[in-house]
Amino acid sequence: MLYIKAWYTAPVACGAPYDDLGLLQQLEMFHGVDSHIAQAALNKLKSHLWNLSEDLTAFSLFSNKVFSDKKKMVIAALSNTQGKTDLRRVDPKCVKCFREKSLSQFVTK
Repeated sequence: MLYIKAWYTAPVACGAPYDDLGLLQQLEMFHGVDSHIAQAALNKLKSHLWNLSEDLTAFSLFSNKVFSDKKKMVIAALSNTQGKTDLRRVDPKCVKCFREKSLSQFVTK
């Protein structure tokens, strides 16, 4: 049931980063209900994190789902070039928990 919303909203590119992060966060919360299913789904989804790359996260600026304060954080992260490494694809080993992440934290350039 968690995947239904993500399935139907997948064709909308500007919402993909927001939707993918939301699905990852929901799966982490579902871990308390059925840890086996949640872990299997998380492992599979973690191999498809390209919508959370620094380039595609900027698509969220055109989404109606993302509040303006979050969009400002993404813009600020895009403007900040100091001390960040170039990250074309999110390494799932580097992100232990998605629950406390926001879209701006996936922008590195």
